[in-house]
Formats: sequence, C-alpha cells, structure tokens
Amino acid sequence: MAEWMVQETGKAFLERNRSKFYGYCITAQDVPTFQRALTHTKQLHPDASHTIFAYRIREKGKAVTEKCTDGGEPSHTAGLPTLGLLRHHNLVNSALITIRIYGGVKLGKNNLLRTYLEIAQSALKNATVVLLENSFIIQASLNGHQYSLIMDQLKNHPLLKYQFEFRDNAYYFTFSLKESECQEWRLFFHQYQIYSYAIIEQK
Repeated sequence: MAEWMVQETGKAFLERNRSKFYGYCITAQDVPTFQRALTHTKQLHPDASHTIFAYRIREKGKAVTEKCTDGGEPSHTAGLPTLGLLRHHNLVNSALITIRIYGGVKLGKNNLLRTYLEIAQSALKNATVVLLENSFIIQASLNGHQYSLIMDQLKNHPLLKYQFEFRDNAYYFTFSLKESECQEWRLFFHQYQIYSYAIIEQK
C-alpha cells in the first residue's frame, strides 16, 4: 500500500464555546525532529491548557513508530482519534499537533472528540501531502557525445541535482531520483544506447 507524507505544513484554527484550538499538520522525519517541532509549537502558545499530538514515523529500514497523547483531556477524546486520522490516510513521517486554550466552558467528551477530529482534519486538508517514494542514485560513465545528450536532458529537469567529473577521457555522472522518475531515465539511456550506467536504490 502506498504511503504518503506531509511536505508542507498545514495549519487550522477553530473556536468553540470560547476555547481556541490551533491545529498543525507537519512533517517529522524522526522522533528528535518531531520533539523539536513540538517544543517550538508550544512556545508559540504559552497560554495553552492542553497540547495533544499523534505521529507516525518510519525511519529507514524500520517499522512505523506510532505515538499519541490526550494531553490531559479525557481518555480517547483527542490523541487516539488524531492518530486514527494519520492511519486512515496512510501518512508516515508526519504528525498532527493541536493546542487548546481553554475558554472556561467544558465541552463534554463527545463534543471534544468531534472538535479535535475537525481541527486535525482541517490542518491536514491545508497541508501539502506527497507520495513517499524510495530514492535511487544513477551513476553513469559517458563519452563526449553522450555527455552532450545528457546535459540536454538535464535542462528539462532544472531541480535535479547532479555531480560530474571528467577523468580518464570519460564523464562520470551521479544524481539522485525518486522511484517514479527512474523509468524515464531508463528509456533515455536505451534510446541513445547508453549502457554504462547503474541505478542503485538508496538504503
């Protein structure tokens, strides 16, 4: 099953019965990165009465790590429903944080659950989410003519970062790709009969 991740943060705000809710949908490549983001978010709201969060993080070669907290709210009204939202959308390396500033009126468990889900859904809707793909490295050894061909091809990919050096009368290229981009380059190499290349998955 395809996995997705947050690329750009989504934010949301909701006021209900005088309580204010601030939602954040963020990327979190690992637990330390998330902890730093959580600390920063708390600093933005020093008058917060509750801070709830949920994350799903998959580090390379490891299973998904999940964690959530109700942040002092009644059990299962905040953290677990928020984690369920991440699971439903199959999001990894992503987190949802909600800050509540209590307004003096109790909402009740059912209303709390609906409110936390609503603010989390709004933050997620406002985030940019992308398909999480494996990364690959292409290494190629080219002659002068092939060098000209690949430079023309690279002009069509201005965001692609690459390195090359000239030694022993050959040009050696190295660049990184997402899995969905590999087939285009396989076809390019085949079209111009370039066989001295390798596509290697990054571990």
